[in-house]
Amino acid sequence: MKINERAYDKIISTVVFKVTEVCNMACPHCFMFSGPDNSFNKKPPIISSAMIEKVCQRLTEYVKENKVEQLEVVLHGGEPLILGLEKLDYILTNLNKIPGVGVSMQTNGTLINDEFIELFNKHKLKVGISLDGGPDVQNKSKMKSGEDSYNNIVRGLKQLQAKADPACFRGLLCVIDSKSDPLELYDHFLQLGVKKVDFLLPLRNPHNPFGYNENKSEYFDWLKPIFEKYLAMDDPEVSIRIFDSIIDLLIGSNEPMCSIRHSGLDMLTIDTDGSIQLVDDLRICGDGFVELGLNVQKNKLVDFFDHSKVKALHQSEVNLPEQCVSCDYLNICGSGGHAFRHTGKDTYDAPSIYCRETIQLIEHIKASIYE
Repeated sequence: MKINERAYDKIISTVVFKVTEVCNMACPHCFMFSGPDNSFNKKPPIISSAMIEKVCQRLTEYVKENKVEQLEVVLHGGEPLILGLEKLDYILTNLNKIPGVGVSMQTNGTLINDEFIELFNKHKLKVGISLDGGPDVQNKSKMKSGEDSYNNIVRGLKQLQAKADPACFRGLLCVIDSKSDPLELYDHFLQLGVKKVDFLLPLRNPHNPFGYNENKSEYFDWLKPIFEKYLAMDDPEVSIRIFDSIIDLLIGSNEPMCSIRHSGLDMLTIDTDGSIQLVDDLRICGDGFVELGLNVQKNKLVDFFDHSKVKALHQSEVNLPEQCVSCDYLNICGSGGHAFRHTGKDTYDAPSIYCRETIQLIEHIKASIYE
C-alpha cells in the first residue's frame, strides 16, 4: 500500500549537509552526541575545503543529470557556525552556484553576531534556531563551558530578528519537554516575537523507547492547550508546523509531515568526511546505523537508493503493520516516521511509538476544525 507516491520516485528533495561534527553545547536529548550513535568520533570535526568542493560537484551532477528543479540543502552540525566566517562564506558561495539549490541552516544561535548576519544577508540564507523553552527548560542544556545556554541563544535570536533580512529567520525548532508548562512556554515564544515554531517529539521507538510509556498521553496533553490557543488566536502570520501539517492533510494535501510521518526516502545526509548516509534522526536506531558505506569521493548521490538499508525503508512503507492498513488516519501519519517505528536491525515492523497519542491529536484537531 503506497502512502506517499513521491517516496518511490528516487528523487532527493533534501540534503542534510553536516559541515561540522562538533558543538559548543551539551543537550541531553541530542540524537547525535547524546544518543547511541558514536560515529561522529570518527569524522573530521570541521569539513575541509576540498570536501566542500567534492560535495558541491556531486550536488551539481545530481541536479543536472536528473533535471531537478528544486533541491534543499540544509547546513547542520554539530553547530555549523563553528565553521567560522571564511569557510561558511566559501560553502555558501559554492552552493549558490548550483541551479535550483536552496540553502538553509539550523543553528543553536549562540555564535550569531553582526558579521555572520551580514553573511546571511549576502547569501540570502534562511536560518532556523533551536530553542526548547524559557530559562527553566532551555538551561537543562548547558554550554560546553558549563554556563547556562538560554541567554546565549536568545541574544543570537534577538540579533537575528533585529538585523537580518526579514526573510532570513525561518523560525524555531523546539524539542518538547513534557514536564514544562506548555502555555507558559508558547507565550514565551510569542513574547520573543517568534511567529513560526515546529514542536518536535523526542526521538524514540519500540527498539529504543528510552523510558516512554505508550499508555500515557503526555505529549498529546502537552500539545492540546497550545493548539487550542493557536486556533483561538487565528493569526495568519503565526504558524505551528505540526498543527498546520495535520490540518493540511485532513483537507486533502499529500505533503509529508516531517515531524510525524516523513519517510526519509527523499532525504539523505552528507557528513564532514563525505559519507552519504540515512536521514539523521535514524541515528537513534544504533551506533553506525545510518552508515551506508557510500561516499561522495566514489559514489553519485543516486547510489543511495540502491542500498539495502534504503530498500528496507521502502519496503516498510509498502508492507505496513496491519493496524495501520486498517486505520482511518493512515493518510495523515503514514504509520509514523521511520525513527519512531524501528524495531531492530533494519526493520520497521511497528507503528510509531507515538501512535496512540498521534491519533488523539489528529482526532482533536479534526473535531476542532469541523465543529
